[in-house]
Formats: sequence, C-alpha cells, structure tokens
Amino acid sequence: MLKTGLGMTGPTYMHQYVVGRIFKNFVMKYDGDHILMGVAVNDKPEIIPDLSIWKVPVCVNSDPKDPIITIEVTHTLRNDKYSEKNIRRTFDLIPSLQEAFIYNYSKQIWVRYRVENVKVVKEENKDFSHLLSCHFSILLK
Repeated sequence: MLKTGLGMTGPTYMHQYVVGRIFKNFVMKYDGDHILMGVAVNDKPEIIPDLSIWKVPVCVNSDPKDPIITIEVTHTLRNDKYSEKNIRRTFDLIPSLQEAFIYNYSKQIWVRYRVENVKVVKEENKDFSHLLSCHFSILLK
C-alpha cells in the first residue's frame, strides 16, 4: 500500500491503471462530459466512487447533477465487501442512481447492482449496463 502526502492509504498502480483504462475508453466510446473519476456523489456522508457517470453533463460553471451509474474497482474480498456496503448506502441516499458495479481486477469479475421493487439486487458476473447498452468489460481493452 502506498501512503499519500496526507498519510492516507493510496490506491495501487493496478487500481489506478484499471480506473484510467475504463475512463479513457468510456470517453472514446461515449460523451466524456458525463464521467468523472474520484468525485463525491454525496457530501454527508461523503461517498466517492472510483468512477461515476452523470445524467447532466459536467461543465465548468456548474456541479454535475444526478449520478446514474457508479463503478468501484477492487482487488480483495475485503475491498469487495466495503464497496458493496457503500453501493447499498448510495442507492439509499441518491434516487437518481440506477446501476452500480464492482470490478475486482484480481479475479476479473464484475458484479452489477440495481434496484428492483425498492430492494438492491446483486447480480454476480454481470458487466452489462442496461442504461448504456454496453458491457463494461470492453472498456478494459
């Protein structure tokens, strides 16, 4: 684990590589004004997913509005559990959120979360975004 200048644990090289790869390929395939890396989707409690996709484009003069998809990148079971807890909390706090994903790069497994009948549904081995009609795994290439 790396330590940042503030003494907090920083992400690994591979974590940053995977997040950067998804971001870069998303921008090439879709409108880059809708995706952000490491930006809070909620202030209190502060929730900062690795990647977030927003309904209203990000622009210089205003804050992004209404996150619709979040993506967490992990590499351990402990990270998976922590991210899942945050995803479930995010669905409770942010009505605009429609899909959330965890990608565990050590296992190369995607998990999709969505809301159905007011409950968060977990779908193992699912990288397909119904909202974007694409498989997120293609963004890793």
